[in-house]
Amino acid sequence: MIEEQTPVRQLISHLFRHESGRMASVLTRLLGTDQLDVAQDIVQDSLIKAMEVWPYHGIPQNPSAWLYKVAKNKAIDYIRTNQTRTKIQAELQEELKSEWGMSSTVNQLFRDEEIQDSVLRMMFVCCHRSRQNRKLH
Repeated sequence: MIEEQTPVRQLISHLFRHESGRMASVLTRLLGTDQLDVAQDIVQDSLIKAMEVWPYHGIPQNPSAWLYKVAKNKAIDYIRTNQTRTKIQAELQEELKSEWGMSSTVNQLFRDEEIQDSVLRMMFVCCHRSRQNRKLH
């Protein structure tokens, strides 16, 4: 027996067929062609978010615009995360260039208070709202 789809599922199915390619194109233009997989993930995450929110809060007046806004916000979060990661990696690379700098930096990271600080940072990273509902790869 074929199960009848709810209006929300029907609409999301329709939007997937008609908007996902456009959304991925816009996101790829923003993020770069080497980030096509990220753009596609953002599109899928946006559609999943609609499936989670719309049944409880109702279908927005302009569902396509809602999806684009969610995708845009997710792309901004991704860019900010990448910028932060790149900045931190650049700082560490500079410190790790020489043998003396590397040894000093690594030793400092393994001091008790630094370990506690690292654990606290990891807790914040894991609890940050941008990490919630994210797929694990």
